[in-house]
Amino acid sequence: MLIFASEDVGNADPRALVVVTSADSSFRRLGPPEGLSPLAHAALYLALRPQVGRGGPGVLPGAGLIEEHGALPVPKRLRNP
Repeated sequence: MLIFASEDVGNADPRALVVVTSADSSFRRLGPPEGLSPLAHAALYLALRPQVGRGGPGVLPGAGLIEEHGALPVPKRLRNP
């Protein structure tokens, strides 16, 4: 669910990742069977969200460019005067 919330739902609903991480935390704290309820709620939340699926492909090429060229300085127009 974490991957689905991040990659497939992504920017269509940024709250999805918060909902899923909260459900995961609740499950780890409560354990089964009570912990299954927050997971079910998160699954239903994700099922009803629009899916974009564009976050992952844009991030991975950027990571490759950073490895290839290293960190670049912050552009002067973005620096604090």
